[in-house]
Amino acid sequence: MTNREWKALDLYHHVYAKMGVEDQVVVCAPMPAPMALGVTISRSRRGFKSAEVGALEIYEKHFTHAFELEQRFADWVWLADNLAQSRNSREGFAIANSDGAVQIACPTTELLLARYFPIKRLGTRHLPESLLDRIKRLSSTEESRLHTSTVVRVLRGEHELRIDLRRQARLNRWILRFEEQTPKIRRRREAEAFSPRLKSVVDLLREGHSEKAIAHELALAATTVHDYVKQIFKRLGVHSRSEFMALWIDR
Repeated sequence: MTNREWKALDLYHHVYAKMGVEDQVVVCAPMPAPMALGVTISRSRRGFKSAEVGALEIYEKHFTHAFELEQRFADWVWLADNLAQSRNSREGFAIANSDGAVQIACPTTELLLARYFPIKRLGTRHLPESLLDRIKRLSSTEESRLHTSTVVRVLRGEHELRIDLRRQARLNRWILRFEEQTPKIRRRREAEAFSPRLKSVVDLLREGHSEKAIAHELALAATTVHDYVKQIFKRLGVHSRSEFMALWIDR
């Protein structure tokens, strides 16, 4: 960009000119989108010395190292928070390298992996090959989605292991959250996906309200509430109020 083109930009007039900046040199460490980390040197004149540009290149290495250390610390905090929130032995958490070597894992993770994947023994500190193969296939076909979150489901009879995984491309590793879902848990998740109106009826049913009381609470006709209840029972696969209430009781 020439000096004339630069000064013709709105960005120059509204921001840089008011700051007295005529030229910049920037170095950024490569980070997963949408993150950015870098340093900028601004001048009221054009041009920079080679020493200044060289210094920025040195800073880049330190930025990258500092970011990786911060990410490792954040991983430990994330793992501790999730373990503290876990209410039962059906949830596990792990951080693994791209080759499947496990960096961090809670004890439940090994139990769940042994239950759903054929592995010779516990404590191998490595993801099962069948799971690793599925993750690698995902990384090649759904690269953009893996920067956020992707779900793998593994069935075992009536139970299901849900694996939420997120790939940190910059650090070349995966973060995995395991959750074993029983038929009860899956039905609860189905109820969470109901419309707001149906969810309000579900909540009042769980509190033990009668259909008449629900109709009064939501200002609906009794026949409408009855139809809602029939719809809820059908979608959850239950046939009575006692079966419905049993979905929210863990034994």
